[in-house]
Amino acid sequence: PRPTAPGLRAELPGRPGREVEAWVALPGSGSDDDVVGLATMVTSTGSVGVRRSIAWLLVHPSARRQGVGRALVETVCQEVSRRDQPEIWIECHTKWQSALAFWRSLGFRERRIGEVSSSA
Repeated sequence: PRPTAPGLRAELPGRPGREVEAWVALPGSGSDDDVVGLATMVTSTGSVGVRRSIAWLLVHPSARRQGVGRALVETVCQEVSRRDQPEIWIECHTKWQSALAFWRSLGFRERRIGEVSSSA
């Protein structure tokens, strides 16, 4: 069974020094009964200041290659930009070539092995 939007939101508590926010993509019906995608943004504060990262980007297999992931990433990036943050970070395993290609297609670039970032 697919997760529901309220169920996913309940699973995303923040940790000390971190705040987690989430956006869900719903099917065309707009019902909270099914979720076709999820993006989470983690805001952490430390010695280097505020850092925002896309921690999870999940798209249900039935909704892939339909622009769901791209729309979720664009939504998170717009939120980061609205907060006057210059960058957003993601981490991606170097073996996940299709995922790396996806992030690069959105303008993210590699900073070091396994890490890709972009200006929001």
